[in-house]
Amino acid sequence: MKKSIIILFLILSFGSKVFSMSFNEAAQQNKLIVLYLYLTTCGACRSFEPIYSAIEAEFSSKYNFVKEIAQESALATKLRVDSVPAVYIINPQANTAARIKSECIFDRACFEATLQSYR
Repeated sequence: MKKSIIILFLILSFGSKVFSMSFNEAAQQNKLIVLYLYLTTCGACRSFEPIYSAIEAEFSSKYNFVKEIAQESALATKLRVDSVPAVYIINPQANTAARIKSECIFDRACFEATLQSYR
């Protein structure tokens, strides 16, 4: 019982850091990338987090998911991100990036449909 609680604590505390993938790692694989740019102080980003996590769990076999803090991201600068949360679908082989509309990412059905359209 005590061992299970410790394991659960470690997963909850460090899980996202352990399982997250860098953009460079993701770009080396033959998958499209869903890039999520956020700020730790952003209320809308915190509201979006459960939707993003559910989408990531559902589509992780088809896409690589990368999450970066916008202020610290060279990609955010390159993409000229002016608001967060921002979600992009990136094809590293074709060197293309398409931003998913903000109203769509907050609507899970729209977000899913957008991802499906890229496959």
